[in-house]
Amino acid sequence: MFKKLIYILFFILAHPSENYTIDVLDSLIQVVETMPDDSLKCETYIKIAYILYNGNDAVEYSYRAISLAKKLNSPRLIGRAFHRAAWCHDYDKMNLKTAYLDSAVLFFNSINDKNGLGKVYDTKGAILMNYESFEESEKAYQQGFDLYVETSNKERQAAILNNWAICDYMNGQPEKAIAKYNRALDFRLSEIPRAPIDIARIYVGLGQCSRLMGNYNLALENYIESYE
Repeated sequence: MFKKLIYILFFILAHPSENYTIDVLDSLIQVVETMPDDSLKCETYIKIAYILYNGNDAVEYSYRAISLAKKLNSPRLIGRAFHRAAWCHDYDKMNLKTAYLDSAVLFFNSINDKNGLGKVYDTKGAILMNYESFEESEKAYQQGFDLYVETSNKERQAAILNNWAICDYMNGQPEKAIAKYNRALDFRLSEIPRAPIDIARIYVGLGQCSRLMGNYNLALENYIESYE
């Protein structure tokens, strides 16, 4: 049984973009407390918090990750745990979310982890967008994107372009959004293996932008593409 749970754990850590069932989450919660206090256990705490997404349980697991990461004296894990804690708190706790992101930046900077910093700025952009601070959100997305360019991380460039495009759309700038969606789509269509869900999301975004611009036929075409 333990070997089976370990297999599930490794599978999930290797597939961060997959959807998870309640059974998988329960298995992770069951196995994590039997593990030694090492980096894998810390990664598992972060993954559980990621799956739970937000709420008290998610916050609790992010705190466990922070505590263990500090015990392990791992700047990378501390940064990742703080980043996850920022996501887990509700949007009415802006001060906490900001503080945790600032802490993540501090630790990622200490080891020059540009991909880690990119994730922080991507998250910051999403949080600011939720508060309709569109100008500040765009600045954060630009910082994150530039970091991913430095590391040649094209998958994360595509991901942040998608989020950045949503910001443009919500700010009433569909033309700018379409340009970013198309850049993200170029990568996703050439990606091996392809990520159908990510491609579908881009087509939905393109459809929404076309609809906002009054181009209903093109919007319909994009919506149809999202289902294919």
